Amino acid sequence: VAHVVLDDQSKNAFVTAGATNEVIQVDATTYQVVRKFDLGAKHAPHGLRYAKGKLYVANMDGKSMSVITVADGKVTDIPLGGIAPQVAVTRDDKFIFISLYDTKEVIQYDLKNGQLNRIPLPATAQGPIQLYATPDSKLLYVADQGELLGRPVSKEVYVIDIPNAKVISTIKVGKKAHGVVASNDGKSVYVTNTIDNTVSVIDVASQKVIHTIPVGKGPNGISYWFETGGMP
Repeated sequence: VAHVVLDDQSKNAFVTAGATNEVIQVDATTYQVVRKFDLGAKHAPHGLRYAKGKLYVANMDGKSMSVITVADGKVTDIPLGGIAPQVAVTRDDKFIFISLYDTKEVIQYDLKNGQLNRIPLPATAQGPIQLYATPDSKLLYVADQGELLGRPVSKEVYVIDIPNAKVISTIKVGKKAHGVVASNDGKSVYVTNTIDNTVSVIDVASQKVIHTIPVGKGPNGISYWFETGGMP
């Protein structure tokens, strides 16, 4: 099991099972398995997001994104050409973003026409992992982790201007930046620094780290609580 997300009403949880190449749907009230979506051999699904009745799944071994229509179970596979750890969705329903670790890119997938746009990260990048868009769908924050494939550990978060599809800022955080999420008001972004055992708080207005919070050992993913349930 790698990642877990909820639907927009918190009725169902969806879990990636990399070893069996499945996404498992669990009833969030009874904790019973409802069904399993088979992605096919050698996909190794990792991160995923739920949006508008569909699941967008990043496949590490498959080097692709699987799109699952929850209502009928239909699975569509979109080749990406790189190891895909995680996806992000924009709340304006225009784009899905996918991190590609080995090629040091972020893929912008246009939901309207299915077009793929490759956004290269700066030369200092060591390999992006998690990524998250601000609620206004204007900025995408990308945690550059490194370490895998024999690369150095990174301490950088890249900020992508979504309308222009380009990196506009680099923010120094802690060692092995991994998880990232934006607050619901769009004012703050939180990043886990796995080696430093901290969480960096980034002020969106100034694009600067304003707090570093000590937490438990090896922080990985991070989420933000939504009163309405679910999480984009």
